[in-house]
Amino acid sequence: MKIVICDDQKYICEEVSLLCKEYFLKREKICEIYCCSSGKEYLECGIEPDILFLDIELGDMTGIEIADMTALGMKETYIIYISNYVDYMQQIIDINVLGFLEKPLTESKINNILDKFFRRKEDLQCIYKSTETNILVKDVICIKAESSYSKIILKNGHSVLVRKGLNQWEKELKKYSFYRIHQSWIVNLRYIIKYNSAKAVIYLPSMEISVSRRKKSDFEEIYATNQVILAEEDNKILGMLHLNPYHIRAGKKTYTLNYIVAVAVWKEYRRRGIMAEMLKKCFNDMHEQQQPFTYLMPANKAYYEPFQFRFVMDWEETMIDDHNILYTDDTTDRNHKIVHIMAEDYQTIQDFLERFMEQYKIYTVPDEPYLRRLEKESQSGDGSLLAYYEDDLLQGVFAESFEEDEVYIRWAYSLEPEHMLNQIKQRHKGKKIYITEGNLFKGNSIGKDFIQSKKVPKIMARITNLTAWGEILQGKNDFTFRILVKDPYIKDQNGVFQFQCLNHKISIQRADIPQDETLDIHTTDAQGWEDEISIDELTQVFFDYDAGQILKEHEYLKDIVPAGPIYISEEV
Repeated sequence: MKIVICDDQKYICEEVSLLCKEYFLKREKICEIYCCSSGKEYLECGIEPDILFLDIELGDMTGIEIADMTALGMKETYIIYISNYVDYMQQIIDINVLGFLEKPLTESKINNILDKFFRRKEDLQCIYKSTETNILVKDVICIKAESSYSKIILKNGHSVLVRKGLNQWEKELKKYSFYRIHQSWIVNLRYIIKYNSAKAVIYLPSMEISVSRRKKSDFEEIYATNQVILAEEDNKILGMLHLNPYHIRAGKKTYTLNYIVAVAVWKEYRRRGIMAEMLKKCFNDMHEQQQPFTYLMPANKAYYEPFQFRFVMDWEETMIDDHNILYTDDTTDRNHKIVHIMAEDYQTIQDFLERFMEQYKIYTVPDEPYLRRLEKESQSGDGSLLAYYEDDLLQGVFAESFEEDEVYIRWAYSLEPEHMLNQIKQRHKGKKIYITEGNLFKGNSIGKDFIQSKKVPKIMARITNLTAWGEILQGKNDFTFRILVKDPYIKDQNGVFQFQCLNHKISIQRADIPQDETLDIHTTDAQGWEDEISIDELTQVFFDYDAGQILKEHEYLKDIVPAGPIYISEEV
């Protein structure tokens, strides 16, 4: 295996080289590592690496330019970009791009990206050879039992009959992303577009297959209920969009809403409106399902603002760095402990956390499926979901994960916040601790000289069903008005709507007036409307986020009580 590191900073080359050597040594693998200090030096060296670590900001050219110049000769080379500039991330989604490493580099970052490389290589493994064809892991959608034979169904629509039973395939494919959902079927989990739990049916490209009753529970544990939207043309995947469903409490109802994990379009198919079409389909599906909004955590807000997404929530991120300070242990007279949360305790944990969620008008419900995801996300960072007890009474909950000597804490809520914070500090002496949201610092004066806290815009949202918001919002006073709502992506949300409030209850209904661009928006006709507003402006008003200027321009909206505060969290 050959690795090239192209960076104009010598110490970065040396650092990456050392970390790669350690990775391969621990795994008893052999690799050759070469370093280049410029784009010109790399292009002239003649090496065709398996992995190319590529600095985006080189002195003579950018890493993206280098990749474009050598694209034809790099089909077997995987690129790992290195930079301090996270805004580049959305520019580098490509089939041969493994990922993006933000400086400073760490052992865990290098290990994770190299692990990803070997998983990607697995996709290219040949599972069947004949004189006519070689079948790769990545090309197989599913395998069907055919007596003592099996039929391999490929993504191009073709199939191959092989003299091998499903039991043997199951053993051989266990190390890949395949699962036997039925006595007669093995499926590639990566090709599942949707799963209907009620019907126990999975949807693959151009086909659907039932999951056996015996396999249903295990399969749902593995797959969850995520959705993947594919853009295809001539049996080629042009792009994809990944949706994760979460239970969100909004007002007095609990909704199943979709968190958009990723939108990706392969480089050669960009600027064709594929991203817009995928999002448009999702928005309209959500509208039909009466979902009031969708949300995401953007790498760069500029990519989602054209689709009427706006920031609706900041996360308060607190960093503690006190290598020389120890908190006073004020619980010496108590039997205190921090323990791993077991699955059988999830209901107790949910009940405990729900009492802290009462302060929010919109929040992620910490139910069993969510806690299970939170546990798995923590485990991916060598951590876990933990509970804090005093005198055998549950007093706190938090999720913990690690990166080198840094600790990351989430969902940190406690009835004794100072006590639990002290125990966390004692648990991680001398380490930097990053705490996201929670209540550990609410009114807590301990260690303020060693605390750095900041609010960071994290969650963007977009209204997907305007009428559904009538059950979430409240009004200060009675009112009735009509406005022309502009929504370029949801047809049924682009037109005149009547807002009405009686006894603080709000209803929002589409008026029986077709939108007509020739009409004067300032008409005084009772059948007309008084004003016009965009769906992204309404999003800001409803979530009460940076809406001051909008309310100045549309003063009648001040009688609407917005849906804040909110606490939306997600697990990929």
